[in-house]
Amino acid sequence: MGSQFRAWDGSNVEIHDGNIAVGPFGGFFHIHEGATVTIHNGAFGGSTNIDGVTTIHDGDFGRVNARNSAVVEINGGRMQLDVEDNATTTVRGGAFGQFFTVQDSSQLTLHGADLRLNGQPIPGLTTIGQRLQLNLGSDVLTGTLADGTPFAFSQIDRDLIVPGALTLEVAPAPPAGPPVINVPNDPAPH
Repeated sequence: MGSQFRAWDGSNVEIHDGNIAVGPFGGFFHIHEGATVTIHNGAFGGSTNIDGVTTIHDGDFGRVNARNSAVVEINGGRMQLDVEDNATTTVRGGAFGQFFTVQDSSQLTLHGADLRLNGQPIPGLTTIGQRLQLNLGSDVLTGTLADGTPFAFSQIDRDLIVPGALTLEVAPAPPAGPPVINVPNDPAPH
């Protein structure tokens, strides 16, 4: 589609696959305030700036910036994530690189199972649907996202989640995969 792509105010965009905003310098995808975008899959260039309402189901991204009162739901995909400027983000799945950041005045709700702080179960998070606001500080938060992807967030990995921005919610533990996968004969999980 070229190195730049924009979803303007009032637009409703659904992306199923393809190379979106990929250029020689990484590309640029901007979802403006007032736009609604659903991303099922695709390869996205260097920067995706979200100011509108966006649902991400899967895809390969560079850096995703949720900002300016954006409402973002992430169910899968691979990206670096920065939540800022009053954005509200819900994470149920996905894989996140270094520099996972949630800045002042933003909110992140993380849905997962086996949630642990420094390797210990977090008191008050034992039943599906229980919620708890957590100030991460220099601790290490680990668990399994609702889609089955394991995660770890820590300042050691240059992740930053400001106090008051993180809410954890217990999700059902994802079903265990097969005990043995014979690749290339069996379908490999992604």
